[in-house]
Amino acid sequence: MKKLTDYFKFNKSRKHYQFVERVIQTEQISVLEAIKYFLSFWKIVAGFGIVFLIVSFIISLYPGPESYTSISVVIPDGGAPPKQSVGSELEDLIQQQVQSSGDLGVESFPGIIENYPFLLNLIDEKILSEEYGGYVELGEYVSKMNEPSSLDNLIAKVRGLPDRFLELFKPDEDPSEGPIVTNNMPTDTLKVVTQRQLGLMSLLSEQIKVGGNNSITIETQMPEAKVSTRLNSLVFEKLVEEVTRIKTAKQQRDLSLIGDQLDTAKTNFEISQYNLAEFRDTNKGNNSAAAQTELERLRSEYNLYFTLYSSLATEYELAKIELIQNIPFYDVIEPAYVPLRPNNADGISLSSLIKSGIIGIALGIVFMVLYSGLLIFRLFNEKLKETSL
Repeated sequence: MKKLTDYFKFNKSRKHYQFVERVIQTEQISVLEAIKYFLSFWKIVAGFGIVFLIVSFIISLYPGPESYTSISVVIPDGGAPPKQSVGSELEDLIQQQVQSSGDLGVESFPGIIENYPFLLNLIDEKILSEEYGGYVELGEYVSKMNEPSSLDNLIAKVRGLPDRFLELFKPDEDPSEGPIVTNNMPTDTLKVVTQRQLGLMSLLSEQIKVGGNNSITIETQMPEAKVSTRLNSLVFEKLVEEVTRIKTAKQQRDLSLIGDQLDTAKTNFEISQYNLAEFRDTNKGNNSAAAQTELERLRSEYNLYFTLYSSLATEYELAKIELIQNIPFYDVIEPAYVPLRPNNADGISLSSLIKSGIIGIALGIVFMVLYSGLLIFRLFNEKLKETSL
């Protein structure tokens, strides 16, 4: 640590100081000298790397709370499309364009999972938890997962002391001076999302990852292994429902409209059928011109409503077929299994140690550059002071 602080003292007897001073005075430098200058910092760079490596090793010995990850893979429309018979590079480009365009669509799983309405409905869903001994809402579950520690509660109370102190001097409010509310106020239909709901939606979205287009991967992470798998199945079920609702919204509307028209046409047809039968029963043997005219009118009315009813019935059945054809189908090629081990069960991760060492080396290089920059700035400043205009 002492050697590190000595670097910032800019000791004029050190070789780094003398090297930079000579370069500024002579305004000449060779590539070999520059390389040797930067290589002279290898102890500092290696020290940063070793320190970060040790810190990462110590942190890995004390892992955080356990979490379990469940993964499922589904294929839309029952299977992936056939590969294009083109070159590999062109095929990769086409695949990237297809996936990027699919991921941005509101009808795709990755697009829906980011929607506020979807997450807002999802936090109200109940899920079975062995830890809580029954069903619990997902919002409450993730809320209890992220409950603040005792230290966080203490800090929050300390921060709130000034506000509580000022509240002691506020005058008491008179209830009679409140806003006047009339009984003729219109009903407000605005949708409101509370701050708590926004927080729960954010927490829940962090536990769910959905990606892909031709093959969609759903990844859920929870403190309980079975809850993680149940959440994976629930997310898949709700995503399918939402995609189905979006893709078949027009067909559902058309089917409902045709159904209403069909009910009306059926009622009119049955009434005309009854009127025609009743007229025939009550006017048997009556061959007068008035009776024949009324009979022809009832027949025409009956034929009209029969044709309309038959046409609407056919259109209704065709609309039902179109609705069924537009319902998306997803083939689960890899269902979500209950994970046997938590995510941190492997203990010390070699990759995390390597990453920490690389970060330490990078910070050592940053220190080297900053130190050199400060040294150059100081020497330039001293040279400018010695220069008189």
